[in-house]
Amino acid sequence: MSHPSARRGGSVAITTLVDSARSRQSIFISYRRDDSRSAAGRLYDWLRIAFGREHVFRDVASIGAGKWRDKIDAALARSAVCLPVIGPRWLDATNGARLFEADDLVRHEIRVALGLSDLTVIPALVEAAVVPAAQALPDDLHALLEWNVFTVREEFWEDDVGRLRDAVAGATRLVVRPDFDTLLRQSTEAEARFRELERERHAQAGQIESLLATVRDLVSRVAVADDSRDSQAALAALAQGNTLAAEAEFERVFSVHVSAAERANRNAAEAARNIANLALFRDLKKAVEFYRRATRLDSDSPENWRLLGNAYVTVGDTPGARAAYERAYASAMGAAEEWEAMAAEASLGDMERVGGDLAAALDRYRRMVAVANRRVMVSPDDPHAQRDLAVSHDRVGDVLVAQGDGPGALAAFRKALEIAEALAARDPANTQWQRDLSVSHDKVGDVLVAQGDGPGALAAYRTGLEIAEALVARDPANTEWQRDLSVSHIKVGDVLVAQGDGPGALAAYRTGLEIAEVLAARDPANTEWQRNLLASHERIGDVLVAQGDGPGALAAYRTGLEIAEALAARDPANTEWQRDLSVSHNKVGDGLVAQGDGPAALAAFRKGLGIREALAARDPANTQWQRDLSVDYDRIGDVLVAQGDGPGALAAFRKGLGIREALTARDPANTQWQADVVASCAKLGTLASVQSGRVRRDYLLRGRAILTELKGKGRLLPSQDWIEWFDDQLAQSTAD
Repeated sequence: MSHPSARRGGSVAITTLVDSARSRQSIFISYRRDDSRSAAGRLYDWLRIAFGREHVFRDVASIGAGKWRDKIDAALARSAVCLPVIGPRWLDATNGARLFEADDLVRHEIRVALGLSDLTVIPALVEAAVVPAAQALPDDLHALLEWNVFTVREEFWEDDVGRLRDAVAGATRLVVRPDFDTLLRQSTEAEARFRELERERHAQAGQIESLLATVRDLVSRVAVADDSRDSQAALAALAQGNTLAAEAEFERVFSVHVSAAERANRNAAEAARNIANLALFRDLKKAVEFYRRATRLDSDSPENWRLLGNAYVTVGDTPGARAAYERAYASAMGAAEEWEAMAAEASLGDMERVGGDLAAALDRYRRMVAVANRRVMVSPDDPHAQRDLAVSHDRVGDVLVAQGDGPGALAAFRKALEIAEALAARDPANTQWQRDLSVSHDKVGDVLVAQGDGPGALAAYRTGLEIAEALVARDPANTEWQRDLSVSHIKVGDVLVAQGDGPGALAAYRTGLEIAEVLAARDPANTEWQRNLLASHERIGDVLVAQGDGPGALAAYRTGLEIAEALAARDPANTEWQRDLSVSHNKVGDGLVAQGDGPAALAAFRKGLGIREALAARDPANTQWQRDLSVDYDRIGDVLVAQGDGPGALAAFRKGLGIREALTARDPANTQWQADVVASCAKLGTLASVQSGRVRRDYLLRGRAILTELKGKGRLLPSQDWIEWFDDQLAQSTAD
């Protein structure tokens, strides 16, 4: 979007020469390589597509051999437009100082361009950069600020590039390629489809970025090829969601480079990576095969190793994934590629976290924070570095939540929130940063709920809800923002439940349900929206149980169960959906318990238990599934107690305790697992019919001792402080 004023203090259109006899028709792209290399490269491709590659000059691609000043001056002399590309690092601590050096390339390019009276200068702001301040520029560059500035935003790429093209066409009088708008639209649609996969297929963000890079690689092929029909056809297919044509195009490129000399290895590796990116959601075996080829052809690329690790995670090869991520980290450190090093650390930390080694995960995430802090210190104005730092703090907070360190988690989340607030204030029109801010408020609210600070949590959630509502009002057709709004209503409902406001919670949940129903009806094949619908029905059932509406609760739970069964039937290998199904069976069991139907409740709980036993057997190292299993044993034990089956209840409670003891032995610092052991001690300590008083008293003493130790270390949440209850039970007990 162009700024309303073409020159500071005035409203002047871009200066355009109208001398039709002139021969100056080239477009000169000026950029700082460590600032906006990617964005400059994309603009270079689209300008070549629009006007022909012979009319566009960029130093890295066009300068050739010889004296650089002579090459630059000659290129500017035949140019009608100079396009300085300004990113967030263009004026950071390092690059800002370089602009004052007499022999700085960027300063020379812009100074020469500004000195040519018949050349139009079109500064382009990318990656959320802002207009430079005059005092930050040397005197001979101040005239740059007189020219109209164009902002090229990622979320409005198609529109912004289209406006930039029109400005360049007006200044050069070059004819735009007839199918330019079609190609630009297809590229934008293809990228949008891949972004949707992050929710629909549970793809990792890094995989989505790689798929976007594949789309951009096709654009580059269109920009440079004399005959780009195959690449154009592949791009059109991706716009329709068909990856096969693009995959075939890259396989053709791959075969050409593989059969060529050794120097073509990197090109072949790039083609192999693109084949794998496209095969990822259709043929996992093929994706893994081509990621492996990419690592063999270019073993120094941390990106190749990281993507291979992601693919191994998808197919369940944990050792392979770990080895690939370790290679990615080593390669990144060797090449001083800090972002790739952070990405590898994040992946390794995620693996440690899933595996239950929270201490190791925390160590890796804290190293991420250290690297992110260094990047911010070097480039304090770089919004991407700031956002990476916020994400790193969030990951640290997530682990501290799992460890039961509420204060530590809250501190980490608030650091991330502070960054999110600064970014959102920097550019209120940036919807991604607004969305990040909403998520940060939700994370703070989650911790405050666990700490028993209902009013604080409700304030945080409602702030996040306001942001979500504003985003939806801006674009009601954006389904991702609609989903965020649904989740925000659920968050508000959760805290209202904790505060005992059942009617308010029910209203919030039903508002969230209405949104989820519209989304699910819009695309029944979207599994993530189906899961949101499932969660809404279950939340409503929970409130109705608490309000004593057993039939209403059971109806809500059974509606949720139908959704869970349909998802699990769609892909029986999807462990997340299997876990959802087990939860749904348990919810139905809860509804039946509320109605006093013990036998039917027991049958429902045992169905859930069967699923969880299968999951736990599939991966004994998965601590979440082990904990789920212990909870199910407790549910069954509770029903058996109500039915008078003391021996059956005792066996169930002991199985649950055994799992929890194994988990706490694995990580004694995990407060939640310690609290789970306390819960088992409470159940066994009050099961009188089949145990002696001494045994029951020992369980009660053990549970109280754990709570006392946690409280002494400051790790006991208010909701877990059951010491008084244990004291009452011990006062009533005897050691017979």
